[in-house]
Amino acid sequence: MTDIRRDIERILNSTTIDGGELSHIADVLRTEKLFDLADKFTTQLVLKHPEDEALLMRAWYLADIAGRYKEASDILRTIGTSNDVMFALLCASVRLHITNDADAADGILEDFAKNHQEAVSDMALEAARMFITCQFTDMAEKWILLYNGEKDNDYLMVYGEILIAREEFDKAADIYRKISQTDGTCCETWTRLSDVLINAKDYKSAMEAAENALKIDKNCNKALENIHICTLCMNRHNNKITNNQ
Repeated sequence: MTDIRRDIERILNSTTIDGGELSHIADVLRTEKLFDLADKFTTQLVLKHPEDEALLMRAWYLADIAGRYKEASDILRTIGTSNDVMFALLCASVRLHITNDADAADGILEDFAKNHQEAVSDMALEAARMFITCQFTDMAEKWILLYNGEKDNDYLMVYGEILIAREEFDKAADIYRKISQTDGTCCETWTRLSDVLINAKDYKSAMEAAENALKIDKNCNKALENIHICTLCMNRHNNKITNNQ
């Protein structure tokens, strides 16, 4: 937390900005759910640095966090063109959310990929996530298959999201169990495992996963909510058995 605030302060006080550093800050702000800080930072950034990198950062906040796609679209139109991967992803995301046209969004990414082959793998996971949010799982799978990196936990997390969107909860549970074996200290992994096990009606295992999440972050509201759901469902099940005896 302290480091990201220091990074933000340094950028706001500098005479130039670096696109790669902005992408890193965007990742941290989204991962840590620091949405108010993202809003404040991107607003100040555009005022101090009204160039494309700052505008792109603001468009990212409006589209990815605030869901204000019309405003993000206006900013992207102002920029015009850019060789930045984030620009292509945002253009596609805005088109998808405004028109719900998956083919048009895919076309934007395809056009970018033709001229930037070296960036295809880098954009693949984010492109897959984008299509998942609008339930276009076949398109999401198309893009995740273009990921050339190691099939690491980042890849598995996105693949798990595709399975959840398809309601293939047992397969998704296997994915998150696999992630937990290599990174058992990630609260999000245990919480997602709990989510899919609830949908698979395996409440005992879901509660255990939620309890593991709370061991990592005792303030994880989603894990607490899942424990309440599991307790309620197991009590109902036990009462039903008792009443039928």
